Amino acid sequence: MTGNPITSPPSSWKDSLQSGNIVAYRFPHQRKGAQQPKVRPALVIDVVEKEGERFAVLAYGTSNPRLRKDAYTVDVEVPDELNQASLHKPTRFHISRRVEVSLEDRAFDLKSSAMTPVLGRLTGRSKCRLNDVNALINSVSKAGRRGLFGRRQSQHVSKSAPADYVHKNHKMKLEPHHV
Repeated sequence: MTGNPITSPPSSWKDSLQSGNIVAYRFPHQRKGAQQPKVRPALVIDVVEKEGERFAVLAYGTSNPRLRKDAYTVDVEVPDELNQASLHKPTRFHISRRVEVSLEDRAFDLKSSAMTPVLGRLTGRSKCRLNDVNALINSVSKAGRRGLFGRRQSQHVSKSAPADYVHKNHKMKLEPHHV
């Protein structure tokens, strides 16, 4: 076989990726089908290291305003915030629909000129909203580990547990946010 050898992209984006970044990612479909996942904006919720490898927890992003708004959504709507995030339309990130992926995952869409999937980052109200949602997830997770009255529970709710699992199994009232 002839041609240029496949080289790995510079690792700088992998080293600097952090919560609040928006990346281009081929987010998997909820149901299996013939269609390949399309590249869409995904919100980096967290970056973790496991056994020497870095992983990102990514939340699904959509510009479809019909999808429901709940306690686990982050909306980017303000023009300046859209610009900072490199989003062309108001976008809703569904934190309850998230995946944890290796930073080596080929589903990241590396832009040819910059060799990075990072589009931009959250700022302003949307960044504050992400912090609020992360705090909510952490509080529900802690309640699941210790129980609401300090007793250890047998179930563990991870930061990446689906919101409906957390809500159904921990009987905490989750209030939707208001913009």
